Amino acid sequence: MARARPSSPPEPEPNPRRVVAQAMALEVPERQPVSIHSGGAWLLAQSGLTFASLAEDPDRMAGLVIHWARQLRSDIVYVGSGYNNAYLTALGCRVLWRDPAPPQLAVASPSLGRLDPGCLEWETTARTVRLAARRVVRELGQEYPVAVTLWAPFTLAALLLGLEDFLRALIRRPDLVQGAMSVAGDCVRALAGPLLGPGGVDIVSLADPLASGSLICREHFARFALPGLQGAVEGFHARGAAVLAHFCGYASDRLDLIGETGADIISLGAGVSLRQAKAALAGKACLGGNLSTLHLMRHTAEAVAAEAGECLAQGGPGGGFILMPDCDLSPLTPRGNVEAFLRAARGEPAGRRGRRRGRRRGRR
Repeated sequence: MARARPSSPPEPEPNPRRVVAQAMALEVPERQPVSIHSGGAWLLAQSGLTFASLAEDPDRMAGLVIHWARQLRSDIVYVGSGYNNAYLTALGCRVLWRDPAPPQLAVASPSLGRLDPGCLEWETTARTVRLAARRVVRELGQEYPVAVTLWAPFTLAALLLGLEDFLRALIRRPDLVQGAMSVAGDCVRALAGPLLGPGGVDIVSLADPLASGSLICREHFARFALPGLQGAVEGFHARGAAVLAHFCGYASDRLDLIGETGADIISLGAGVSLRQAKAALAGKACLGGNLSTLHLMRHTAEAVAAEAGECLAQGGPGGGFILMPDCDLSPLTPRGNVEAFLRAARGEPAGRRGRRRGRRRGRR
C-alpha cells in the first residue's frame, strides 16, 4: 500500500497588515481590506468612557484601542482619534471638553508669530497618545498597521488663525495664509515626529476637511492646501511612514490635484463617485471609501451591507482599494451596522462576527 503523502501546511490567512500593504502598492490584495475611519468617539461611546477620562491615561487609552481591534477586526487600527484639537492648548488656543463630543476649539491662537511648535511634543494629551501608540504597536503591530490621526496643514492653519479670518485672508492676505501654513506644517511634523521610527506607527492619517470644495475653490486648493500636504507627505515618507489623506465634502473638481499629494491612501466623502475617483487616482494612490457615515448610523444592517457591496463593486476591481466609511463614525452608530459593514468586505454571512471572536462559549 502506498504511503499517504504528508499534507501541506495550510496557507496562512492573509493578515490585515499584508492586505493593506498590497492595496497601498496598488495591487489586487489576497482579500479585500476594510477599515473604519478613525472611530475614537464611537469606541468611547461603546465602552461608556469619555475623551477626558483617557486624556492622561495612556494604558487605558491603549487598552481601549486593543480591545476593539480584536473585537471588530478592522484592518487599520487608529490611535488618538478625536484628540486633534486637544494638542492646541500648547499653542495658546482655548479648548472645550464637552463629552461625548471630541474636544472643541473655542478660541484660536493669539499670535502665530510667537508660536513654538516644539512645545507640542510635551503637551499632556500628545504625550498620552504617544505612549498609547507605542503599546498598541507592541501588542498589535505584527498583525495590524497602526495609524495616528492629525489635522492636515491647511485645516490646522485655518483653526490656528480662526476660520473666518483665514477664509478672508485667502483672497485679501495670501501672505498671511502662507505664514499660517508654514507654522501649521511645523506643528504637524512636531506632533507626528515622536510617533515615527522604530516602534512607532505605520500610517499618519491627515484629515483636511477645510480643504473641501464645499469651502474653498480649486485655485486655492492648488495654491495653499496642496503644497502643505505634499510637504507633510514627503517628510513622513522620509521617516518610513505611509500617509492617509482624508477629504470631506465635495472633491470631484480637484481629484487630479488630490492625486498629486503623494499620499498612499486617499479617503473621500460619499458625494464623490468611486468610479470617477478610481479613474482619476489610477497609478497614484490607493482609494479609500466611501460609504456614508449618515447611512451607517441611520440605515438597517442589511441596507448597510448592500451599500458596502455597491462601494466594492465600484472601487474594488483591479485592486488599490480599501472599503471605508466616508468620515469618522458617529458615536450614535449601532454596533450591528459597523459589524455588517466590515463583514460585507470579508464575505461573511450576516450576523457572523468572525471565526475567532464574538462567539459565546457554552457552559460546561
